[in-house]
Amino acid sequence: MNPANDDSIVVEYGRIPKEHLALFQFLCEGHEGLLIIYTLGGDPPLLRLMIARDRYADWELLREELSLSQHFEALQKNEAETLYPKLVDRM
Repeated sequence: MNPANDDSIVVEYGRIPKEHLALFQFLCEGHEGLLIIYTLGGDPPLLRLMIARDRYADWELLREELSLSQHFEALQKNEAETLYPKLVDRM
C-alpha cells in the first residue's frame, strides 16, 4: 500500500536550510510516531512529511515552533511542484 494514499496519513511538504536539517530531524524524531521525514533533495532540501492524522494537532504546534527556531518553511504541494518540479513525484 502506498502511504501517500492512506487516509490515516497527511502528506505535507517543506524546506529547510541544510545547516538546520539534522537538528530538525532530531527534534521531530523525539516525537515518536508523529511523522516520517523524507529528504527529496534540492537546495535548500525539499522534505516530504508523512504525518499521522491522529497526531496532526501535535504536528501543528511543533511546526509553528520549528518554523521559528529551525527556519522550516511549510509548502503547499503546488508550491513544492513549482520550486522542485523533478522531486515532488519521486515517491
